[in-house]
Amino acid sequence: PVTVSVWLVLVAMLMVSTLRTVSPKALRVPPGGVVAVFSLTVLGVGLALTRPWALIVVFDLAYLGYLAVLVLRARGRLFGAPEG
Repeated sequence: PVTVSVWLVLVAMLMVSTLRTVSPKALRVPPGGVVAVFSLTVLGVGLALTRPWALIVVFDLAYLGYLAVLVLRARGRLFGAPEG
């Protein structure tokens, strides 16, 4: 129960945060990356059908890493430190 409570508080804070996240509709796949995106999509569908919890963990870790990068980039705006 404590772990779930902490997780829910973190999710609630992220829902009202001012971190800028990427919009999927703004993403463009370059012609050289179509094969890679298609392969990752096939791998994702395969994992979703065979190992859904492993896929969820991978997505969660990737998202947390992405948020860490966003916080590091925006730390001046968020915490009042001078940008530089």
